[in-house]
Amino acid sequence: MSKEVRICENCGAKNSIDRLECEACGSDLSFVAPVFIGEKGEAKWRIKSTGGSVSAEIFGGETIGREGDILSDYVNDSDYISRKHARFDTDGEKIFVTDFSTNGTTLNGEKIPKNQMTEIKNGDEIAFADMAFIIENAD
Repeated sequence: MSKEVRICENCGAKNSIDRLECEACGSDLSFVAPVFIGEKGEAKWRIKSTGGSVSAEIFGGETIGREGDILSDYVNDSDYISRKHARFDTDGEKIFVTDFSTNGTTLNGEKIPKNQMTEIKNGDEIAFADMAFIIENAD
């Protein structure tokens, strides 16, 4: 299960979505975009919409889609995203995506093979049907 928080850009503290001032350092959070975080410890990867309006931490073994584990509320706006569009897996420091969809997944503009793990690198752009995201190292 994920929850929405605001991460302070000054000190990195995680704050309740309702807070507009950081509990740790007092910095203004009113312009900080909310982030979805999991409750599994620290994530090594993050997925962010290309416009930067939403992001989520990736722990591995999670799916993205209309009924996925991450960003399901956001991707529900698309008529082309599958219920369980793709899955993220991690292996130590690496992250992989496996496409299970009808409308496909692209990595840096190239369609990836269906049902096959494909490695993603820091800064890569990944698109699920008609929605594009950037994958970042969360460290």
